[in-house]
Amino acid sequence: MARKFVIYTALLFVLSTSDQARAQVRGDLMNMFTAIMGAAIVNNARIEWSKVSANQTACIEGALRQQGTSIGGLIQNGIAPNDPRIAGIRVDCRTAALSPSNVVPNAPVAAANISEKPTFDCGNARSLTARTMCLDQAGASADWDLITAYWARYFTLPEDQRQGFDGAHLDWLNALNQRCPRAQNPRECVLTAYQRRAAGYRSQLVGDALAESRLTPEQHAKIQQSLIAFWAFGR
Repeated sequence: MARKFVIYTALLFVLSTSDQARAQVRGDLMNMFTAIMGAAIVNNARIEWSKVSANQTACIEGALRQQGTSIGGLIQNGIAPNDPRIAGIRVDCRTAALSPSNVVPNAPVAAANISEKPTFDCGNARSLTARTMCLDQAGASADWDLITAYWARYFTLPEDQRQGFDGAHLDWLNALNQRCPRAQNPRECVLTAYQRRAAGYRSQLVGDALAESRLTPEQHAKIQQSLIAFWAFGR
């Protein structure tokens, strides 16, 4: 309220004084507006980061520290979680969270052969879906196909619907691990389900989102590297 009163008084002064004085007050007002907007942007970034889950925050913080920054540093620069400059890191962390609980994320691999393996480390794969994805190239391709369609669909949703979308996807994955082991051909059951799920997500996409969902893993990796480079050198 005090700031509004000061601004209102200054505006009245601008209307009732000389050109030179008006110019000075206009400059002061611009500085004041800039400070207020800057504080609002930082506060908004802080609020948005507070909505991110603890697990994701820890994952993102670890990745940022490898780049010499932190979530606190992002907040001070007014950078919210949905900023394109950290999209690649968020995708990596959320992909890891979607993997079966007994599977850990892959270590970084060369962009040239990233599609040869699924989106998680096969060393500890125990669930049927994880073992199927790790069995051969068809499994790895099905995993990447679903993940790219999933994320494209995820980012088209309003933020208040994304958690429910996450939950529905995990419920589907858990149900698949219960149903397919009893199928006549468990591997085909999993692969077919993945393909249908990916197609279902894409059927809800149009334009750029649909095109993004059809990018190869190598193309996604190059985009991620470009985003990291932009954050490191482009600001």
